[in-house]
Amino acid sequence: MELAQQPTVERLDRFNKLQIPLELFERIHHREASLGEVFRERLEATLGYVSYQSPEKIQQGGAHVSNSRLWAKVANVLSEQRTDGQRITEAMVVQKLKAIAAR
Repeated sequence: MELAQQPTVERLDRFNKLQIPLELFERIHHREASLGEVFRERLEATLGYVSYQSPEKIQQGGAHVSNSRLWAKVANVLSEQRTDGQRITEAMVVQKLKAIAAR
C-alpha cells in the first residue's frame, strides 16, 4: 500500500507488473475511490487466496517489495542471536518452516 501511494519510491519489476483492471482505474480517475482503497481491494482479490505458510510462498509474496534472499537474511539474524556459536543456514530455516507448515 505504501509503495502504491508514493510515486517517487523505486519499485521492483514484480510490483510494477501487478495488473489493475480498467474499472478500478476509472474509479480512481473519477475520484469515486482513493488509490489506497482500490489497490487494497485488488491485492486482496489477487493475492488474498494465497496461503503464505510455505517458505516458497512467503518468499514469492516478499518478492513484490524486496529482491533480498529472505531466508538467508533470517538465517544470519538467527545465527547472530545464538550464544553457542552454531551457524544457522538458509536450508535449516526453510526446513524448519516446512515442518511447521506441515503440522
